[in-house]
Amino acid sequence: MALATPEDVEAALGRPLTPEEAERVGNQLEEASDLVLGYLKCPPATPTPDAIVRVVASMVAALINRPPTQPLNAELLNAGPYGTRYTEGSTSNSPWLTGGQKMRLEPYRCSMVSMPLVSDRYSS
Repeated sequence: MALATPEDVEAALGRPLTPEEAERVGNQLEEASDLVLGYLKCPPATPTPDAIVRVVASMVAALINRPPTQPLNAELLNAGPYGTRYTEGSTSNSPWLTGGQKMRLEPYRCSMVSMPLVSDRYSS
């Protein structure tokens, strides 16, 4: 189940989806939602909080806005003294989470509880 809708993606883009984009957006929303759920480590509350919806929509909007000329899975491109470094994942055909998006999801993340593995008994 996608955590955002095509209408949320349109709001993130600031424009309506083209017919070609509308055809692919459903699968992209599912992939982005899978990634967010994996990062959160637990399902979000129902209804889905607006912050999570905005993150998923912005992930798909970034895929749509990605220039087609970027090489896939590039990390660093050099041409003589000039070079460009890409953010991890930003040149793939799949959604990715940026550091800022991870920070926005942090309040909804399930955390683990750590307990010391020592005895409570007094030892002399």
